[in-house]
Order: sequence, then C-alpha cells, then structure tokens
Amino acid sequence: PKLDPLKQLSAPLGVYAILGNHDEYKAAEAARGWFEKAGIPLLLNRSKRIQKDGVAFSVAGADDDWYGQTDLAATFRDLAPDELALVMLHNPDLAPHAQELLKSRPGPTVFFSGHTHGGQIRLPFWGPVPRLPHHLGRKFDRGVFRFGRIPLVIGAGAGESGTRARLFCPPE
Repeated sequence: PKLDPLKQLSAPLGVYAILGNHDEYKAAEAARGWFEKAGIPLLLNRSKRIQKDGVAFSVAGADDDWYGQTDLAATFRDLAPDELALVMLHNPDLAPHAQELLKSRPGPTVFFSGHTHGGQIRLPFWGPVPRLPHHLGRKFDRGVFRFGRIPLVIGAGAGESGTRARLFCPPE
C-alpha cells in the first residue's frame, strides 16, 4: 500500500526503479513482486537502452550497497560508450566507485541518488542535523555535486527514516 502512489507515475519513455536499503532489508521479495505487478521494471545491476526519434540513451541502476548485491561492473556492462547514461545509485557512497569505473567512458553520464532523505531535519545556515547515512560528508545531503566529470544529483526523497518528521526539508 505504501508504494501504491507509484502506480500513478507515467513517462513517455517509461518508468524505472531501483531498491534502497529499507526495501532490501525489510521486504525485498515483497517489493520486487510489487514492482513486477505494477509493470515498473527494476534495474538492479543492469541497464536498459531506450530509443526515441533516432536518439538513444541508457538508464542504468545498481542494487543497494548495504543489503543488496551491488555489481557496478554488471550495471555498466551494456552501456554504449558514446551515448548518454542516466545512472540510479540509491546510496551516494557508490558515486566515487562508479565514477572510477566510468572515467574512460567518453559518453555523458549523470548519477542520481537518494538515501540521505535530504538531511530530513535541517536548520537554516547549518544544514542537516542528523548524521547522514553515508561516508561522503555532511555537504552531500541534497543537490548537485561532481565526481570527476560526472554530476551526481542527490534528491531529498519522499520518506523519513528514524524520526517520522521533516523540518525545512520538504519531500521531493
């Protein structure tokens, strides 16, 4: 039932998903079954090439690095070298490792991540109050960052972890 709003998603080139640590830890099989029934493909250590009007690009997704079976080499195996790649990495901790694997790939790449809940409880001029659930440092809470030539977009997400509240951090 918590995932049911995702059934409303619609995109002309498809809707794709990956699992995060809460999905993998608490209900991996149920979540996988739900996405399959909803017709939303899970990209777990794989990519999908999409073509539209003579333009091609790939959407890739890595499995969660806390409780899943992350395999970045498999995630990137089928990426066309010169085409755009949109890469979903639930935990931003994967970005430096992914960037290292892709550093010689000539095509443009963008990483998308979550996991931080945007800091969830934030104070003006301070940023996130709780410790962020990764090793990159406090500044990697939400926004756009760079790893080499690859941008990483960290979204604030829609849920909470621990304290069931948000302060100065609306869901996205």
